[in-house]
Amino acid sequence: MANNQMPHNLDAEAALLGCILIDGTIQSELLESLKEDEFYQESHRAILIAMKEVYGERKPVDVVTLTDRLERDGTLEQAGGLLHITELAEITPSAANYKQYFEIVRRDAVNRSLIRAAKDIIENCMKGPEERDAWDGPFPLFPAGRHTSLRRYRGTARRRSMRRRFRR
Repeated sequence: MANNQMPHNLDAEAALLGCILIDGTIQSELLESLKEDEFYQESHRAILIAMKEVYGERKPVDVVTLTDRLERDGTLEQAGGLLHITELAEITPSAANYKQYFEIVRRDAVNRSLIRAAKDIIENCMKGPEERDAWDGPFPLFPAGRHTSLRRYRGTARRRSMRRRFRR
C-alpha cells in the first residue's frame, strides 16, 4: 500500500464477504453490524448492500441468491461480476477466522474516518478566524456555544485553584 492511499486490506474484505457466503450461522451477526462504508473497494460495498437486501427478505445469502439480487438491481457488473462473487466463496476455506477479518476491516474503516477528520481539522486550522468559528465538521471539536463552555471550564479551574491556595 502506497503512503498516499487510505488504509485498507482487500484480502480481509474479500475473506469477510466469503465467510458470509459460506456460513449461514454468522450472517446475522455480520450483516447487522457491518456498514457499506466500512469497505474500501466499491465492488465490496455493492456486494454488502445486496447481501443485506437478500438477508432482509429472510432468504439465505449464498452465491445464487446474491447474484440474483445483483442482477435484478442492475449492479452485478459494479460488484465485479459473477466470477468475482463465485471467487469470494471459493477462496474462503473456512469462516473460522471471520472475527479477525471483521476486526481488520473495521480497524481500517476507523483509520480512514480518523484521517478524513484530521484533514478537516487541519483545513479548518489553516482558515482565517472568521471562517474557523463557523466550522461545522463531521464532529465538532466543541459543542454549540463552545466559547461559553471554554469560559465556564476556565472559570471553574480558576475557582478550584483559588480554593487550594486558601486551604493551605
